[in-house]
Amino acid sequence: MIEVTPDVVHLIDLALAEDQVANDATTHALVGDQVSGVGTVYSKAEGILAGLHVAMAVFHRIDSCVRTKELLKDGDPLEIGSAIAVVEGKASTILKGERIALNILQRMSGIATQTSLYVKAIDGFNAKIADTRKTVPGFRLLDYVTKV
Repeated sequence: MIEVTPDVVHLIDLALAEDQVANDATTHALVGDQVSGVGTVYSKAEGILAGLHVAMAVFHRIDSCVRTKELLKDGDPLEIGSAIAVVEGKASTILKGERIALNILQRMSGIATQTSLYVKAIDGFNAKIADTRKTVPGFRLLDYVTKV
């Protein structure tokens, strides 16, 4: 599990600002704040789940009243169509946060999935997998904490 530290909150805030969620003209025009909704996050591929707490924290940064329920945990295997989490609250919150939350899940789960393949490949050998410092600027904190 990845702890949502102040550094992680700062990264989420930067992503929200870059995505301009406060200025989402389409959501503001089509979905009023009085409309509630429920969204379920599903896996589109097989792999290893990572970054779920961070992804759910995105919705809480937009609206602290949103309710999230994690159906799986980091490190769990994913199949196509696996239900990962449920988000319930204002529909506008769900729409504003979904792209950032999914990007975080995709990136971190992709790293965990690829790393798990390397770990399996060296099973039985006297070898270790070492990480690299080559990360996307701003994501080093999340890239390094992704574990298999």
